[in-house]
Parts: sequence; structure tokens; C-alpha cells
Amino acid sequence: MKIAFLCLVFSFVSVSVHANSEELAPIYEPGTYSTSFQILDSSIYSQAEVVFESVEKTIAVNLKRQMPSCDSDFCAQVMPAIESYTINNAILSFDECENIIIEGIDDRMDLDGTYTAITVTDRSETACFYFAPVDTTTLIFKRTFFDPLDQVRVDTKLETGTMQALR
Repeated sequence: MKIAFLCLVFSFVSVSVHANSEELAPIYEPGTYSTSFQILDSSIYSQAEVVFESVEKTIAVNLKRQMPSCDSDFCAQVMPAIESYTINNAILSFDECENIIIEGIDDRMDLDGTYTAITVTDRSETACFYFAPVDTTTLIFKRTFFDPLDQVRVDTKLETGTMQALR
């Protein structure tokens, strides 16, 4: 009798867990999702683009540098190259407000001294009420590396507080 009861309880728990995972499965349809931000108060970058590939589970940030300032009439204005950072095996999760969080971390501090983290929060289907205006999509980009020429650690951090989503 105890075995039959335990089997019944186990099957009920496994059915209820399976039903919950089916509700959360169609978060993103297979495909590529991207959003762009204009960086407002950075002396280095002017725009950022985030690309999430849901099938391959990769997240990428493309950073566009600002044009260099020209103090004289005879300087070359050369468009700087776009910096691109791609992280594989991005993790898709939820917070307490049912916001979708996509996070990718590439920690190679022990190999070549670099650490890159990309976190995107999608609040388009939030279940919470906010008292202040909140951006629908937010980005936090962190990059740390050791500069061998100057012998210093270089930290780069961009947050949505300094960005404006392009619509």
C-alpha cells in the first residue's frame, strides 16, 4: 500500500512539473533577436547592439566607438572598428517578476586574463507593477582584462542607466 501511494504521489509531482515546464518552454521562438542602444554619457562608445540567437544559445554585443575628436583642420577622421563580443551557452532564466534574463559569462582570467559578462533583461511581459518608469530591455556589459604593456587591470562596464534604447 505504501509503495502504491508513493508511486501515485511521484507520478502526480512529475506530471505537475512537466506541465509547468511546458508553460515556460515557448519563451522565445527559434530565431535571432536583437536590440540597439544609444550610449549617452560615454567618452568611448556611442552605440551598442545586442544579438541573442535562441537556437545556438549565443549572446553577442557589438559596440560602436565614437569618432575621435579633431583639434586641427588637417586630421584624418577614420571610422573606428566595431568591437564585437560573443559568448556561447547563454543561460535563459526568470526573476521574481517573470522578467526574462539572458546571461552569458566568459571567464578566462586564469588563461589570458579576460572576463566578459553580458546580461540582458527583457521586461516586456513583466508581472510586477513599477512605481517609476522602467526600460523594457536593459543591458549590463562588463569586460575586464590585464593590459600587459601598462601592467594594469582595465575594467569596462556599461549599464542601461547610461543608455537609451533605440526604437
